Amino acid sequence: MRMISDLLKYPFSATPHPNGQAIASHTYAWIRQFQIVSEEELVKFQAIDAPGLAVHSASYSQTMRLCLLSDWIAWLFVLDDFCDTGKLDTLGEVPSFFKELIDLFNSPIRVHTHIPLHSALIDLSLRTQAFLTPETFVLFGNALCEYFNAIMWEEENRTCDRVPNLETYLSKRVHAGAVYIIFLSANFLLEKSFPSKLFLQENVQLMENYAARAICIANDLFSYRKEAQDDNIHNIVFVNEALLRTPEHQCESERCKLEARSLLKGIQLHNELIDSFIEISSSFEENSDESHYAKILKQCLQGVFNWTLLSRRYEDVAIAKEDFHAYESQHFVASTLNGCE
Repeated sequence: MRMISDLLKYPFSATPHPNGQAIASHTYAWIRQFQIVSEEELVKFQAIDAPGLAVHSASYSQTMRLCLLSDWIAWLFVLDDFCDTGKLDTLGEVPSFFKELIDLFNSPIRVHTHIPLHSALIDLSLRTQAFLTPETFVLFGNALCEYFNAIMWEEENRTCDRVPNLETYLSKRVHAGAVYIIFLSANFLLEKSFPSKLFLQENVQLMENYAARAICIANDLFSYRKEAQDDNIHNIVFVNEALLRTPEHQCESERCKLEARSLLKGIQLHNELIDSFIEISSSFEENSDESHYAKILKQCLQGVFNWTLLSRRYEDVAIAKEDFHAYESQHFVASTLNGCE
């Protein structure tokens, strides 16, 4: 058997922030303050260690600033659960709800609202604005808007029972996964923001895209069995299966082979993206803003992977040795899978 975690390429380093427990305690208190989940749901929330995602992916930051990222991640996790479990329609008409969120983010005013997600977002926006330049605040807001658009796109696909093609899926998945929000949080995690023009450079955007796609594909590979139980069609494995499926895949043995091929195709694509990321990140001049940002993305890539394994949010998936070698012989050499035999 081969485990997915052994086959994914992650040659970077990342250590957790030393004040991880304090950051987690802050975020759980913040969740209670704004009541974005019930006490019962908070117990489940603590089990997946959402603050740990911040703690593992950005240890370079000061504790207070990292608390802000941890709170953002908590808010995004809660909203994501609303979307995935079909609770979104309880908050009103979906497009109007997201428009309200964008308006609140862009013009936050501490007003009383009966919707906890609104109150919490106002707090997040005011705290984020305090750390960012006007230009980088706009970039962060744009990333948030792209996230909402992608969530609505997923909701429409679920309603229509539509599985997207691979390229469309990947282009939307990086936004639905809120990865750019986490990337751009570097501007408030650091004592000094990067110049906004950095994020408009074509090679920097390409580097971000490679990293974002790799993170989302890795998450998909670990989570697909849980999402299969939830009938969630938005996963690289299901997209690959739709691409590869033929009439012969109706029998059980052929379905298992299709699953293995779809997993391995996802692993191959992930590792190719990591190689492309390494290539472009190595091209930047040493000590430049581009090089500094590349180091932050490397820690984020490795940190998210480490957190995924440690949090046990999803179970690692095994691939039969014969399926691995059958796919390897047809599609790629072992070096693309970390030299696994």
